[in-house]
Amino acid sequence: MSAELSVPQSLVGAAAGAVTFPVVLGINQLLVLKPLRLATHLPALVVATIGGISITSAAISASCAVVTAYSLAGPFVAPLTRDTSNHMRLNVPELLTSSLVSVALFRSLGGKFCSVVPSHLANPGAFARQWIPAYSNKYATSSEKVLIQEIGKKYGCHTCGKRQSVTKFVCDHQPPTSTLPHGGGVQRFYPQCDKCSGLQGGLVTNNKPNPKSLVTHITSLRAYHFFLPVPLAFGYLKSLSPIETRVITKEIINERDIVVSSGNSSDLELKKKVEISPGDFPLLIIWNKVVSFFLSLPPITQFHLTLWTFSILAALGST
Repeated sequence: MSAELSVPQSLVGAAAGAVTFPVVLGINQLLVLKPLRLATHLPALVVATIGGISITSAAISASCAVVTAYSLAGPFVAPLTRDTSNHMRLNVPELLTSSLVSVALFRSLGGKFCSVVPSHLANPGAFARQWIPAYSNKYATSSEKVLIQEIGKKYGCHTCGKRQSVTKFVCDHQPPTSTLPHGGGVQRFYPQCDKCSGLQGGLVTNNKPNPKSLVTHITSLRAYHFFLPVPLAFGYLKSLSPIETRVITKEIINERDIVVSSGNSSDLELKKKVEISPGDFPLLIIWNKVVSFFLSLPPITQFHLTLWTFSILAALGST
């Protein structure tokens, strides 16, 4: 029987994934999205697509971090136990499954795809959740200020996401009055901190690109930045299998029996006959077959299917 996963190694792997996920999202903002001026001022569908890609890349990185940390931690936290790092090796279907679970968990915890892209000072930011109507381009009334304080304490500054460190929120006109046409337009009030309000002044008076008009929010963490270490679940399922890792070839004879050969073409004698183990779950087998079929398609077909999938996710993420 294969050994179960080491608990200390699993804790180290889970911690590595929990740290890697938000760190990669922050790196994406700083080194990729901000230099390319990809922020919340773009069309909603474009922003949602960019956010979905960023979350997926962070989930893949975090999954790899879980596997790597689990393997490297063995000699330090569990030196006397059997090496089980072979159970933590991820194949493509498992990696894709981990990414999809991360995206689903991100959305279920209240995250939107726009939440992981930089905020643009001339548009509602990444943390814009609630607002109140601005009936004129003049400053907010006393009652409107009270409502904005309540929204700010709940959701934070709509641009940078800060909550606890902000004592008083400013009522921010969106879009800014200076960017409206002479005929005016519909505006809303959003909560904004003093720092972001100060940055906004003078930067949105014209439409020329200005790198200072983009605000990143790396340290503003929320519940949806939590990463679920799905690779550990796959490793546990693999550890339930009674088939030793030295076995090379498996051939399914019928629904219940598995014949295992040594993999040597000159020696095909029957080595072992075992029942299908709890680790061979039908849903995982079906998922593996689906992904294998996808990978066997022509590259152009894979590209179109991937594009359609991201378009659907983006449409859901923009709601």
